[in-house]
Amino acid sequence: WRRDIAFAGFEVPIQMDVSAEKMIFGVSGIDHQRREELIK
Repeated sequence: WRRDIAFAGFEVPIQMDVSAEKMIFGVSGIDHQRREELIK
């Protein structure tokens, strides 16, 4: 993920502490069986 930040420049990589659970369950439109397979 990247974003433009006025004082840092364009296409700056986003760095933050995000749990894998939040990334997996935070995306809508995902096949539930595929999600369960990834968690295994």
